[in-house]
Amino acid sequence: TGEAYFPQNIMYDKRVFRGSTNAAMVIPAGTYPDQLFQANKRKYDPKRLEQQRAKAAEEFFTRDVKTPEAPPGKQNIDIQTDQFVAELTDKAPVYEIGCQTAFKIDRPPTPHLMPRLTGVSKK
Repeated sequence: TGEAYFPQNIMYDKRVFRGSTNAAMVIPAGTYPDQLFQANKRKYDPKRLEQQRAKAAEEFFTRDVKTPEAPPGKQNIDIQTDQFVAELTDKAPVYEIGCQTAFKIDRPPTPHLMPRLTGVSKK
């Protein structure tokens, strides 16, 4: 859609369901469902929604919290508190390490005593 996206807390998002999904919406007998849903239609008035979106967008762009002014005789400066300067690069460091196995692979010794074949396997 062509709407602008503003990140927000999903706890206040009406589309997120909180609670058991096994429970069904039960309407008591004797009530008219149309009256229940008429109140919801007023909430989704296009003018009202547009005003709410504009207000949310304004709040999103004006919520920057600035550093308070320094008291008299002091000043705020940007400093690096790390011991080493962090270098930002586009590529991760790559290392090549070689490993070669022994040419002759050890195998278990051949047994000295070979059992005599008997029975069906003798053929």
